Amino acid sequence: MKRIAFLLGLLLLVIVAGCSTSGVAIPLGNKTYLPTSADSVVILAGPPARPFTDVALVDGTAATDDYFTQERTQAAALKAMKEKAAQLGAHAIIITNKDNRPYGGPLWEKLQISGKAIRYTDIPE
Repeated sequence: MKRIAFLLGLLLLVIVAGCSTSGVAIPLGNKTYLPTSADSVVILAGPPARPFTDVALVDGTAATDDYFTQERTQAAALKAMKEKAAQLGAHAIIITNKDNRPYGGPLWEKLQISGKAIRYTDIPE
């Protein structure tokens, strides 16, 4: 009986913890674009040399209790951002902020990455 209670508690923890990855996008301006592929959205550390327009502010959040390593957690946060940016027709994301903070337990962190989704203007629509 104790084993069943333990397994149910562990399952509940996994279900609750598994809901901590998210992506958010706030469109900028009134223009809409056809969606792009999330796999084609490029992550940039600064503005590109080629011409672009701002599409949205984007945010990706993930926690180490879901992914267990910083690398996998960061990849999940970036993936969530790229999916939201792609839905709005972005070609790239310029990272503007990265924040880690304690989450859930002593060894867990929540990673939040913010950026600006952009669309290159030298690509025909």
